[in-house]
Amino acid sequence: MIDDLANAPAATRIARAVMPAPPSTSHRTAMLSKWQHNLLVGLGALALLLVIANGVLFTQNRAAQASLNRRQAFVQQTVPLEGLYNEIVKTLAQMGVKDNDRQVLNMLAAQGLTITVNAPAAAPAAVAPSAPAGKGTK
Repeated sequence: MIDDLANAPAATRIARAVMPAPPSTSHRTAMLSKWQHNLLVGLGALALLLVIANGVLFTQNRAAQASLNRRQAFVQQTVPLEGLYNEIVKTLAQMGVKDNDRQVLNMLAAQGLTITVNAPAAAPAAVAPSAPAGKGTK
């Protein structure tokens, strides 16, 4: 081999001198032992299962978010109607009490609304003027 290097061009001599010799086949051993191979296969299968579980959870999360967004939109659309609903209930209660309509009162009670009738307020007593206007003390 040394004779070959002496006769070869300079670039070839440098390249051959830098390149290491290939390992001998008698010293090669198996890349992985059996238990290492089984461990890596098991870890690969576990990683695959985790990827599948992540995909399933991602899909379920998106479905839950869509449902929540629909409910939130419904709530936001009904907020302006709350005042109207309160006026309707108040008017129904007043009409039910005024006309003594048991069906209307029972319907309101079935919806969880309790109607209480206030006693009419007594007329306020006449207030006596304390001093005539325009007269003051000096």
